[in-house]
Formats: sequence, structure tokens, C-alpha cells
Amino acid sequence: MEGCRTPHPFLLLMLLTGLLLSSPGLRAADLSLGVAVGTLGVGAEMGWRLSDRLVVRGAAQGLNWDIDYESSRALYGGTLRLRSAGAMLDWQPFGGRLVATAGALVNRTEVSGQGVARGSMRMANGRSLDLAEATELTASASFGRFASYLGMGWRLGPGHRSGGIGFSIDLGILFQDSPRVSLSASPAGDLLVENPALAALLLESPGVREALRREEQELTDELKRYRLFPVVATRLYYRF
Repeated sequence: MEGCRTPHPFLLLMLLTGLLLSSPGLRAADLSLGVAVGTLGVGAEMGWRLSDRLVVRGAAQGLNWDIDYESSRALYGGTLRLRSAGAMLDWQPFGGRLVATAGALVNRTEVSGQGVARGSMRMANGRSLDLAEATELTASASFGRFASYLGMGWRLGPGHRSGGIGFSIDLGILFQDSPRVSLSASPAGDLLVENPALAALLLESPGVREALRREEQELTDELKRYRLFPVVATRLYYRF
């Protein structure tokens, strides 16, 4: 609903930053700031060392990708909007450079685009109608507002109680909800101008509505492959 929108990921990171900076027990060498680049996008993060083996991080990242997709019934062009933010807990089980990470994120990743149907449809008057010229498709999809993360990483940086520049590589899986896909059709501009009655009849056709239902299901099945989203990221940070 419009009145219950999830806060923007970067606002959540700013809030976490303020909470950490206001902590009376925070020491300089406990705090780190960094940037990250990976399959979730480009972002910023802030870390706070809880102990010699535990670090909590707040991160926000995002990126836009132009994408093209071809289904069995249509061709699409659109945008993948990667948006996520959350908290990560890093654990160094052996006190060395190997790190195990678990986290929870607000997930605002969405896909949207326009498409053209392929094929033709036989009308009652015997005329064959090219669907690419008669209809325009609008599709959108999201994966739910929350996701969890599990991964492993390798750190190269300053010691536990010293400052300096650090580098890390992370590999993991983002566990997303099942995709929610919305697909609608509208008359193409030329058909709407030339024959509005035919345009209205076309959209109410049982054959078109059934084709939309099948296409929506095909898109849903395709996006289900990304419920387990692979995460690869490199981070550069500075510990104060």
C-alpha cells in the first residue's frame, strides 16, 4: 500500500551510522567505513567490531541494469533495479582471515519492462491479426520486502585493535521470497486510433486473457530461479 512503503535502503544505513556513532563505548579501532561492488550492486557500509572474532556491519547497495528477455510468446526490454540494505554479522571462527557471514536485508529489487507479443490471432471475421502490432505488454516483478544471507569470505587488513585499509572477497547466497509477477496488455497505439472497438474486443477475448495468464506463469517460473541469488562482492574499507 502507498501509505506503508519500506524505508529507502540508504536511509536505513544512515540511521545505523547515527546509532553506532552515538554509542558511548565505541572505540576508534572498532569502527570501519567501506565501499563494496558486487552482484547486489555498488554500495557503502559501516562496521563495528564487537569482539576479536565478531563484527556487525550495516550496508546499502544498488544498481540499475538494462535487460532484454525473450519468452516463448513475447519479447521484452526493461530495467532490473537492484536495491537492498541490511545488517551482517561476520564471525572469524579461527581468528584469522576466513569469515562466515549471516545477515538480513530489506529487499527492494524490482524488474519492470515493456514487451511485444509474438504470433497472430484469428478473428471471428476470418482476419489474421498480428499481435505485435495490436498489443503492448507491461510487466513488473518483485521478490518480497525481506531476504536473508549466508556466505563465506576472506579478509586482508589491519589487526584486531589497529587501524588501516582492508580488503575482502565475499561469496554467498541471498535467500529471496518467491517472485510476484504482474502482466497486463493494452492496445497498440495504431490499433486504438484506427479501430477502438476492435481494440476493446481484443483485450476482452478469452484467448488473449488465457495467453496473458500463461505468459505471466512462464515469467514467474523463470524468475523462481533467482530465489537463491548468488552473491559475489569485493569490499575496500578503512578501520579508524
